[in-house]
Amino acid sequence: MKSKTLITSLALILCAFLVQPVNAGELLIGAKAGVIDPDFDYTDNDDPFAAVTLGIGYEFLDLVAADIGAELEYTNSVADGKAFPSDLEYSYDSLGLIFSLRTAGPIYFIGRAGYVDQNFEYDSGTIEHDATVVGAGIGFSTGLRWEIQLDSYSYGDGKADGASFPNNGGSAYYLTVGLSF
Repeated sequence: MKSKTLITSLALILCAFLVQPVNAGELLIGAKAGVIDPDFDYTDNDDPFAAVTLGIGYEFLDLVAADIGAELEYTNSVADGKAFPSDLEYSYDSLGLIFSLRTAGPIYFIGRAGYVDQNFEYDSGTIEHDATVVGAGIGFSTGLRWEIQLDSYSYGDGKADGASFPNNGGSAYYLTVGLSF
């Protein structure tokens, strides 16, 4: 519940930036697809799964060498993940607020850091994890922005009593290719 309040508060702050005059920054709308490779504590051989992300963002600070912005992203699995040894299948979705820095130029580098509320849904329920995310990428722009990014998610502490998937800690990598305008 606390994580949803934080996401809502941060989303409202992002909306405040969106009502600024048009020349104050740049609105971004985008989509990306990729593979999430999870590594849950206390499980072995967690299978990677495909996911798509839709996002809206606003670059609110245009500097000479870089642009700084905030992005609200929704990610959903398009195929079930699987955790071993019990072959437990699960679906995944997340909502995150991520701050980004993009260098200037037609070929640019991206740095990202933020917070993500992740949900793992499996046959006996849903588990929610709060996660921090950091990432890096490279982009190419000719009006539309083509980007390749690798994000690293870290969630939970793995210290819950009787911890079992997915009610434990872990991490995941999300490699994506995307387009924004």
